[in-house]
Amino acid sequence: MKERQLFKQDFTLYQSSHQSHIHYEFFVPKGTEELIIHFEYGPLVEDHYEDLLPTFEREGIGLEHLQEGDSFRNLITLSLNDPKQFRGAHHYFNLNQTISLNSKEASQGFVAGEIHPGNWQVILSCHGIFSNQVKGSIEIIGINAEPPRLAQQASFGQIQVVQDLKDRQPYQQASRFVKTELHAHTIHSDAQQTTQELIDQAVKEGIAWLAISDHNTITAIEEAIRLVEDQPIQVIPGLEFTTFYGHFLMHGAPRYLFRNWTEVNLTNVGAYLDYLKENPVNLTIAHPFDQGNPWCTGCRWDYQLADLRSIDAIEIWNYVNPHQSQSSEEAYQQWVQLLAQGYEIAATAGHDWHRPLEGDEEVARSYLLVEENETLDQVLQAHQLGRSYASIRPLIHHFILNDHYQLGDRMQEAEDYHIRLSMASLEPGDCVMIFDQDQLLIEEEVQDVSFIGDWTLQSRSSRLFRLEVKNNKDERILFTNPIYLGSADPSE
Repeated sequence: MKERQLFKQDFTLYQSSHQSHIHYEFFVPKGTEELIIHFEYGPLVEDHYEDLLPTFEREGIGLEHLQEGDSFRNLITLSLNDPKQFRGAHHYFNLNQTISLNSKEASQGFVAGEIHPGNWQVILSCHGIFSNQVKGSIEIIGINAEPPRLAQQASFGQIQVVQDLKDRQPYQQASRFVKTELHAHTIHSDAQQTTQELIDQAVKEGIAWLAISDHNTITAIEEAIRLVEDQPIQVIPGLEFTTFYGHFLMHGAPRYLFRNWTEVNLTNVGAYLDYLKENPVNLTIAHPFDQGNPWCTGCRWDYQLADLRSIDAIEIWNYVNPHQSQSSEEAYQQWVQLLAQGYEIAATAGHDWHRPLEGDEEVARSYLLVEENETLDQVLQAHQLGRSYASIRPLIHHFILNDHYQLGDRMQEAEDYHIRLSMASLEPGDCVMIFDQDQLLIEEEVQDVSFIGDWTLQSRSSRLFRLEVKNNKDERILFTNPIYLGSADPSE
């Protein structure tokens, strides 16, 4: 039998805690067979006249009713909730209590039953606090509790392919790429910049759509929308859902974003993502291979998902200089592996903008393909479908397949594939490459600041085409989402 401490807390309560509930939430791992709770507090009895005076004043009782030698008992009781239901309480006066429960037996006042993995709550109910201070502690022990199984060494590439293929009809009107930032913060969370300062920087850089995605709050969004009224920029409402085991971005109407992040844990994350997707929001796993504990709790994606059916995108590039980042390269390689498995999932870049750029720092932006006079809904759809590319420098004017299909579209299989490409902001020595799901098909070195490509391919095995650009240091500085080939009907 192995014991593992799941939670420990010392506490001090004051008379102002009288008739209040104090909630502590703790995580119970899979495999836990029994919980043992050690609970103590003191003093049990308060008989000091001076200490009891505030109680009588608070209750509006005349002090003549308080006599020297009177005593009152401090009463704190303990209640317990598992992730599904109330598991009981024991209302009695006792300075030292030990409570245990398992599938077959439980201490008096508590209900035996399965020790469900997930977030449990222990509630201390202060029925009477009459001393100036009541000190105590609570410790929770798990018997045979497994250490949390984190996904730090796991691979998205090993995940089950379960998805509902999206409708990918090509645009019928003229379209263009708009410069977009999908991941930015203000002083409403942990950034060093006000909402106004962030917007000023974004306008200076020519960003057309800016996502405000503060940690677990949307309070800057209304301010941002007001500040951009006379500016050449529009706001994408967003939020970075920041949990102990991973971060994910939400983009959509503010009423769908503001949720209680503390409800998510290692055991319920898949169901919670499904719940979020009941509303029209885009979900993006943020910086999945960043450093996690102890450097940045939750910054690495430690959740183990059975599949990615509720995930719209993965943030492949994050923060500054992503083309030189090992964590961004890991995310890119995992995304490519997902594409090879048959997953259709968008890849994005996010500045994770907390402060102004410094020195020679470079940042990637996402460029979304939208029709003229685009609305927020159309921008969100382009993001969800992967009608986009990410770039540090080069720009794409157009990348068109068989005169009609663009990034994020789906084209039926054909005998020949005609690809036309037009690019700018290149440098001699850059290399343009076109891939399908698992192999390099075309590679050409750039000789000028612009590039025109026109190719015809015959490939019966290709399921997609996508584009990359590397600089003369062999650093990837642009990647696109794919144009998909074949039917959306998996039975065909």
